[in-house]
Amino acid sequence: IFRSNGRGVGRPISMVPIAGPSQNFAQVTSSDRATALRCAPIANRGKLAALARGLPDAGLVASGVLLAGPVLLSRHRVARRSQVGQRQRIPLRPLTKVRIEPLPWQIAKADPKDAVLDMLAPAQLVVTDAEPITVVDCGSGSTRAIFFKEDGGQLSWEKSSWRGDPLASALQDELRLEGFLCLLAERVPKGRLLLGATAGMRHALETGVLSASQLEFFEARLQNRLGERASFTMLSGEQEGRAEWEAMQHQLAHPQKYAGMLSGGGMSCQLVARRKGLQDESMFFSFPNEVLTPGGIVDRAAAGSLALSEAVKSLTDLEARLLKQFTTLPTGLSGCFSLAEWVGFYVGGDSTARDLALGLGYDQPIGRRHLIEAVDQQITFAKLNYAATDAKEARRLAVSLVYGTVLRTLLHKVFSEEASFSCIRNVNWAAGHYLMCRKAILETNHQADQN
Repeated sequence: IFRSNGRGVGRPISMVPIAGPSQNFAQVTSSDRATALRCAPIANRGKLAALARGLPDAGLVASGVLLAGPVLLSRHRVARRSQVGQRQRIPLRPLTKVRIEPLPWQIAKADPKDAVLDMLAPAQLVVTDAEPITVVDCGSGSTRAIFFKEDGGQLSWEKSSWRGDPLASALQDELRLEGFLCLLAERVPKGRLLLGATAGMRHALETGVLSASQLEFFEARLQNRLGERASFTMLSGEQEGRAEWEAMQHQLAHPQKYAGMLSGGGMSCQLVARRKGLQDESMFFSFPNEVLTPGGIVDRAAAGSLALSEAVKSLTDLEARLLKQFTTLPTGLSGCFSLAEWVGFYVGGDSTARDLALGLGYDQPIGRRHLIEAVDQQITFAKLNYAATDAKEARRLAVSLVYGTVLRTLLHKVFSEEASFSCIRNVNWAAGHYLMCRKAILETNHQADQN
């Protein structure tokens, strides 16, 4: 039982068993009911009283443990995954109500810095027939929903036209947080709602901008506002890489031809490398890329407070930090590597009013030497034009300078001369997140059929 401390965050004062897996509430002793009612916050006493009268309330009983106050005592979370791209054919079978246990990839390593991620493990989910699933990407720049549909064995998706505040920003202000939750409730009124956060939130936790208690408070507010249909998951860097790798495996017709993958967003990059001689075993790595780091090179350039000489020095310092980080990465990697997400766009896409790109094309091999030459030319172009631009263009050039520096350093430090690359579309962590959950549900149904 948790007692509120006045800020919406509870502290444990006792554990009262309400109903085990084979019990119902009516079998619990009257003394236990009285203790639960006495210790629970006033807002929940009405619901608890209903339970005490023998009326079931699924919103208050989860995995045999009472939800008293704003904190869910039992957190066996499992996050869903998302599918990206055009309509894909994937063998689907009708779903029945099942409960799934945490998957191995969702368990953070026993590293002290991952302690917060252990606390924020995904919650146990119940999937019902034909239930719509929406994944909400709480990114470092904004929050956006991805809607999924199933039709005749086909799975399709569509990104929302609206964007919300970054979750890290919304948690700093009560009014913005309320607006964040209201936006989700209004724009996604029904179906399962899976919120996920990656590098932006990891950075906020590591730097102390956010605390674990703030995230617990957010989870409680999310449950109170949207109910059991909504859940929040914090992905570690390795989990993000695994999800993207799963999405790539599904998206490509012949994924086995790739030796690995390099992907990246606004705050981190992920590197996946197959183990030599082991087709089904891969190594996963994640590191900050500092593109959209608050107060970093891009932010200062956008504010008009970063002169060219300062930008050049900052890029030199960034390269030194990257080289230090890359000591934990493998070296001499060969074979063909896919480039996904922002890295894929930076290399393969065409420049837009918002971002510069190399324009080397998608779905075609690019040699390491050719890619290094293209990156060097882009960096030179950005430096030559940086001094004579307004703040908006300065930001555009700064993003290109930072991403170019990250990619060039990786190409020299990690990949061999024989390595090649191919840019791919429609791959992100949300796609793999959905697919891996779908796979777990189908396996669970198959085991249930056998039993």
